[in-house]
Amino acid sequence: MRSRQLILVRHAKAGWGHGIATDFDRELTPSGCRDAAALGMRLLPLIPLPDAVVTSPAPRALTTATLLSAAWPDAPPLTIEADLYDAPLGGPAACVSDFDDAWNTVILVGHNPSISHCADWLIGEPTVLELPTAGVVLLKLTCPHWHDVAQGCAQLQSLAALEALASTAGPQASTSVMTPPRGP
Repeated sequence: MRSRQLILVRHAKAGWGHGIATDFDRELTPSGCRDAAALGMRLLPLIPLPDAVVTSPAPRALTTATLLSAAWPDAPPLTIEADLYDAPLGGPAACVSDFDDAWNTVILVGHNPSISHCADWLIGEPTVLELPTAGVVLLKLTCPHWHDVAQGCAQLQSLAALEALASTAGPQASTSVMTPPRGP
């Protein structure tokens, strides 16, 4: 059975710049752009070359996906998935079940609360996870095909904020774990 990795990423810090009228149109702040690029560099030694980066079409997610994927020498293809913006809590998981089985490692860039709830659902433990901006969850899936994705089918490998991922990170850096909040 093939090992599959899913890396869930919440978009980097966004703001309400001049002329931005809707939530969809929000763009990354300058620090958000720096964080997105740094996130790609910090993930580079931790995961294999992604087969794809799947992102929400919202500018803040799309820019995050573009900047972080630029870290790889051969940037993985970028797929825009409209259902990731304003997705219901199960939206990202439904998107994952449609992934191409040729993909082994996929980065999915989305929004809270749905991206955090997707991680909870895949892990099968209601941790009340709240990913910060540019937060990352690395998951190993135990199902043989993406369409077999079900609640509890993933093992948590790492949960980290950008600051916890050392710039010279090796495999041991995946132990830098952010403690998820508990309770209501």
